[in-house]
Amino acid sequence: MALWTHDVLRRLTGARSPEDAFAQIALGARELGFEYCAYGLRLPLSFTNPKTLIL
Repeated sequence: MALWTHDVLRRLTGARSPEDAFAQIALGARELGFEYCAYGLRLPLSFTNPKTLIL
């Protein structure tokens, strides 16, 4: 499991967009045998109006 985690984190460091990161997370989930996964990201662009992205 530690090797899998290391591989996924290594691939995530190369992600250039949230969609790119999700593609790597989905690949990792498939490698573990999952058909579906979800990814949520909250960007505190401003304190009063943060942006939330769910893929």
